[in-house]
Amino acid sequence: MKLFLYIESLRFRQLFRILVEIGLIRALFVLGFTGYLLFAIIEFFNFAFYADLISFGFASSVISIHLQRKDKAFVRKVSSMAFFVFLTEYLLLGLPVYFCSILYDSAFHALLLLIVSLAISLVNTTISFRQITFFKTLPFIPSSNIEWKSGFRRKAVYIALCLAGGLWLSHINPAPAVAIIIITFIVCSFYTENEPEIMLQNYGYDTYMVLLKKIFQAVFMLIILISPLIIKFLYLYPNEADIFAFAIAVCIFTLAFSIIFKYAVYEPATIVERNVLINGFVLICFLIPYVAPLPIIMLIYYTGKASRNLKKYLHAYN
Repeated sequence: MKLFLYIESLRFRQLFRILVEIGLIRALFVLGFTGYLLFAIIEFFNFAFYADLISFGFASSVISIHLQRKDKAFVRKVSSMAFFVFLTEYLLLGLPVYFCSILYDSAFHALLLLIVSLAISLVNTTISFRQITFFKTLPFIPSSNIEWKSGFRRKAVYIALCLAGGLWLSHINPAPAVAIIIITFIVCSFYTENEPEIMLQNYGYDTYMVLLKKIFQAVFMLIILISPLIIKFLYLYPNEADIFAFAIAVCIFTLAFSIIFKYAVYEPATIVERNVLINGFVLICFLIPYVAPLPIIMLIYYTGKASRNLKKYLHAYN
């Protein structure tokens, strides 16, 4: 029992260390945003659609975390209670769902997540989704668009699932828009890896033209990718085309910002992990009217910074 408690205490120490490493301001933002999400979950769980969606999200997270975690062999080696260690962690992760199930008398969702947690805790296989690749050749993606070629190979399954889910649930009004937002975030994750300098020079030496080409190329590919969802939504809900157009515009802006931010901090052959976090911040700003102008100001600032940064590598002094 002492070993079990020690292992769990390590988890909290790891969490605390992460919060310390990201700094006080970011830590407060993460904690505040987490509290806001928990409040939103409690508020929306009373609606059947959102209850199903939230439960599915938590169940998917539990499965994904367990299949990709690399400490299974270590936990089994140091403790004979490996199953209970995994199960306890997944029960703690699902506490919002269990609490809401009690609050709104929805035992089905709690039972579903509990069954998933029990079943997945018995699985001892580790799967690295990053090693699963599809499409050795992608003739429909330009050879210069290395972000899409690399990202699409690794994340084609996630994109296909989002497309299929959005189309399948299109009779529920927000489903296509939610699918498009998720796909946009997946595409934004393509831009976390910086290409070597020589590949960047293929786009020319004018910094602003390089950024414009990159953005146009990415937006064009995104529109093609989500076109089935756009067509289906406009066919089912023509009266809400203006709201849907705003959602798509926000997604396009987020993708453009992702590219600009990547090159604002660009260093050849490195990884920009914080790109994903700042993209989430940009999207959240558009949901809060008082801070909606902030992403536009940030885009203007980072565009100038990206241009100055690229000049060091493209030698464009115009």
